[in-house]
Amino acid sequence: MTDGLGEAAWAVAIPNVPAWAGLGFYQQFVVLDGGANKLGATFSNAGRATMGIK
Repeated sequence: MTDGLGEAAWAVAIPNVPAWAGLGFYQQFVVLDGGANKLGATFSNAGRATMGIK
């Protein structure tokens, strides 16, 4: 669900696994929007993150 500005946020719990330090991952969202195009969906820009240890 989005707010009035069309923004959404989500949280993911990532376990504290030292072997995952430096591991990169990508994320992207799809929004079902029947009026947007023939596919009926729009996609966000992709994001990249790297896991670290505190």
